[in-house]
Amino acid sequence: MSFLGSPMRESPYTTETPETPVPLTMDEIRSRRVAVLSNSVAEIEAEGSRCNVADETSYPRLTNEENCNLDQGPVEQNCPCPSSSENLPERVLSVHRSSIRTELIEHFKDPSVMNCNIDFKLINGKGERERVPFVRHDHFVEEWEAVGRILVIGFVSVSYFPTFLSKAFLCYCLFGNQVPDSMFVDSFSKYLSPVEEEFIVDIIRKNQLPDDEDEFTDFLERFKCRRVVTTENLSQVILEISKQELVQKPHLMISSLQPFVQQLKQYLQFQTISAVEGFYDSLKPTTKKVLSCLTSNPQNEGERDAFKFLQRFVRGLEMPKLLQFLRFTTALDIIIYKKIEVTFIKYEGFSARPIAHTCGPLLEIPSTYTNYVELRKDLTNILNRELWEMDIFERNFIGLGF
Repeated sequence: MSFLGSPMRESPYTTETPETPVPLTMDEIRSRRVAVLSNSVAEIEAEGSRCNVADETSYPRLTNEENCNLDQGPVEQNCPCPSSSENLPERVLSVHRSSIRTELIEHFKDPSVMNCNIDFKLINGKGERERVPFVRHDHFVEEWEAVGRILVIGFVSVSYFPTFLSKAFLCYCLFGNQVPDSMFVDSFSKYLSPVEEEFIVDIIRKNQLPDDEDEFTDFLERFKCRRVVTTENLSQVILEISKQELVQKPHLMISSLQPFVQQLKQYLQFQTISAVEGFYDSLKPTTKKVLSCLTSNPQNEGERDAFKFLQRFVRGLEMPKLLQFLRFTTALDIIIYKKIEVTFIKYEGFSARPIAHTCGPLLEIPSTYTNYVELRKDLTNILNRELWEMDIFERNFIGLGF
């Protein structure tokens, strides 16, 4: 798929012939779009190096024996494989970005979704530290069970797992009391705001009461701590608060999610606590990881300069913008692809803008940039947008851009 902010250009997916351009109706566009998306992986593989589809470590669908036996994939080679999907009914779930949580929960309240091949239709789509589920007046057991199904289906079908979900919370759902105290404290620090995290990490590191007693008192009051805290019981109190926030308060959510999350233990990433930690680390984006994903084969000086400008841009991104860059290029905020292929276009003027093809993933950038500032301006404007629309355009005919 392509995001707006890209130059308007002709697409290979059209009925145009050299003799007679034939415009398509909107219904035909939609049907062709579905067909192209369904066959995009096969087409891209056939094209070879032009569009680099992620290989084994990009974790394709895990719905058949072949995928379960990949040498490098999210499933252990000799682990139980999900039931074959060949004979399962197809189901398309339509969700709106503005109400995605509510609509997904409604869809997954139906237990039969676990026995279907699920495809999602995201309407009006646009792309955070660790968090835990919190008490909501509109969520009870049925809603949290639906969330559990969403977590399982998300990993099994496309290998996506929300790494902002607290590691300690997830591990408690999987392993109960086996979760070490150090993980609770570490997850709790990431559960706090950056300012609070810095404050508490400093206290833990020094293992002594802070000089700013008022700030520490306010911190304890926010978490309803009634104990008298001393140097001797400081570590124990912080551990107790950690467990209170990560396990005790979301107890209903844990009991509702547990039966579904337990199904993930058949996969290598969820079989041990250390495996979960490694899994989280492998998906966590860093500047170094993103830079290593960018691959290109520049053929001239202009293309080499453009690629260097892109690398320089990525090096200068802070974490929120780095996540936006990943969402723009891969439609994900985690790293599951080994490569983001970078190719070059020769548009100039208003049309000279980067184009992201998330099905690849493939990023096209103009080779006509004369300096770094021009590329930085274009990409910054794109990443600052709150909404990326699909690039469906018309130039004498209607085409589809992917």
